[in-house]
Amino acid sequence: MSSYLKARHLYAGLEPEILDTFKLYLGCWNALKDDRKEIKLSPGEFQHHFYRFDYKITADLGSIPMRRWVSDEADYKGFAPGLKALSLVLYENSLEYKGVTFDGEYHAKGKRIARITATNFEALGEPGYALSLKLSQPDRYMDAIRALPGTLREPFLKNYCNHCNFQGATPQYCKFRLKWAYEGTPREGCAYQCFFFTDFDAARAPDYWRLLELEYGLKKG
Repeated sequence: MSSYLKARHLYAGLEPEILDTFKLYLGCWNALKDDRKEIKLSPGEFQHHFYRFDYKITADLGSIPMRRWVSDEADYKGFAPGLKALSLVLYENSLEYKGVTFDGEYHAKGKRIARITATNFEALGEPGYALSLKLSQPDRYMDAIRALPGTLREPFLKNYCNHCNFQGATPQYCKFRLKWAYEGTPREGCAYQCFFFTDFDAARAPDYWRLLELEYGLKKG
């Protein structure tokens, strides 16, 4: 049974226009697979999957400029205008650094260093978002942190560790526990929860990259 006939059988109670949409989509998709063998939708293509239902799937997926992808991803996920603007500036700034790559998340030296991540479950309502920076040694550049705008200092003022006993963690040791001190006050964090920033002013992008420079020794080139 063809894909169209299967859809027609499954959705027999739907309006004819919906069935026509299925037919059109499946016909285009089958033709595309036959004509463009280079187009593959595999897990390695990170979040390009949403283009499957987008007009751009009829073009060479690999030729979509990454900046266009960043913008479309922001629209697809429903980013507020400020967060969308920040995401674009973050990407543009990333191009200035040696060894930094982007595949939906930012990587350097074999590690994920930053990403925009949902902060709650979509099933519970509209997801919130935050910019997550992977910072494991903030004590090394605490002077620079103290000089940041107040909204960027906030994540360093909190305790995140819930002593959840994950993977046999104890009160004394957890391989995911981060420790630092701010103004002499010890803080504990969780590598899964630190450090989330919600100041989406695009003007803050250089400050975020400065933190990543200090953490990972990034150099502009």
